[in-house]
Amino acid sequence: ILSPLNHTEAISVRRQSTIQNKEKRYFFQQQKLRTMRHYAKRILSNSTKIRQQHEIKSSPCWFSSPYTSRLLSSPFSTTTNSPNYIKIVEVGPRDGLQNEPTFIPTDKKIEFISKLIQAGCSNVEVTSFVSPKAIPALADHDEVMKEIVTRWKKSGENGGDLQLSSLVPNVRGFENACRAGTDEVAIFGSVSESFSKKNINCSVEESINRFYNVSIASKEQNIPLRGYISCVLCCPYEGYIKPSAVAKYAEQLLELGCHEISLGDTIGVGTPKATVEMLRE
Repeated sequence: ILSPLNHTEAISVRRQSTIQNKEKRYFFQQQKLRTMRHYAKRILSNSTKIRQQHEIKSSPCWFSSPYTSRLLSSPFSTTTNSPNYIKIVEVGPRDGLQNEPTFIPTDKKIEFISKLIQAGCSNVEVTSFVSPKAIPALADHDEVMKEIVTRWKKSGENGGDLQLSSLVPNVRGFENACRAGTDEVAIFGSVSESFSKKNINCSVEESINRFYNVSIASKEQNIPLRGYISCVLCCPYEGYIKPSAVAKYAEQLLELGCHEISLGDTIGVGTPKATVEMLRE
């Protein structure tokens, strides 16, 4: 048992310790803020240099970073006329809503997409024309697409620069998307056998065969075809993915007529080095 004097001394020591801890936390917070300000200044400075060096044209979907110059003069660039901008395709209305446990009302989806367009998104993937049994959250794909087309394309408001796309798994989905007024369709595959079977219920080779009929229909209807490749760096079931497998699948999509290919690091474990190696392949 502490005496009154020792007890008072103990309280004083605890107070001093608390003050010292607060001072340490404040010091580290200030140090962190200084570091953040330093890197923010570097980013702004590098962004200005990049604009001047590459004469990048203004674009509503363009952004700059310290890595933009590396992208524009990358060693895996195969043409001298490489694009000097970054295209952003907003997939939130499709990819962001398809796994929601509760059904989001159609009018709320339309309002959400309209706000994205108003915010400057010129390429929007509106929905997915799949069976409602497979994705109940997007069972209203017809209503959503038709309303967005009517509101933003047929009205003439921002219609010239706006590109509305949709994901289609087969020819039936493609036909439904065309009737609803889609500007572009996308097909979705994976280089991982396990992921492909669990996600779209077919093997990698079967997915290419399935997309063949969609590619024929898109050429007949003159609808641009975009291709997704998931798990380009790593698979949650199989682990590391060889760059050669990604290159082979991308080549098959190009042969089908895809004008654009999206490479997805599905589980977010890729590194800059692994990404560059894959792109070089």
